[in-house]
Amino acid sequence: METVLKVDPQLRIVYGWVALTRFNGQPYVDLQGDVVEAESLQKALRDFMLKGANAGVMHARDESGRPVVVGKVVEALLLTDEKLEVMFPGNVDLPDSPRGLFVGIHIQDDRVWEKIKRGELRGFSLAGKGVRREV
Repeated sequence: METVLKVDPQLRIVYGWVALTRFNGQPYVDLQGDVVEAESLQKALRDFMLKGANAGVMHARDESGRPVVVGKVVEALLLTDEKLEVMFPGNVDLPDSPRGLFVGIHIQDDRVWEKIKRGELRGFSLAGKGVRREV
């Protein structure tokens, strides 16, 4: 589900879900078999944004081990039930809609932008560290 949903060629921004916490009313299990809790995602998002909100591609790193930056996150919303209730008091009837992190990333790298436009890069991946525990 972590897929590109919209590409804005004028603004050079790509939009989509980076991580889901719930889908179809159930906890979302990602491709690695993990479930990410909204609280953990909120902390990771805060730290990421405060550190510069740099976006990479395919977790690439340069010779010194630093991430290769190809863009910047310019929009981010961690959508939760609580935020929906604040945004639309008393009018939230979306139990099956996704919950999680939706972003807009301004792509600065010309080669990466061309790959996105051609449909060669169609998804997002969130790098991070966590602690696995049985649920």
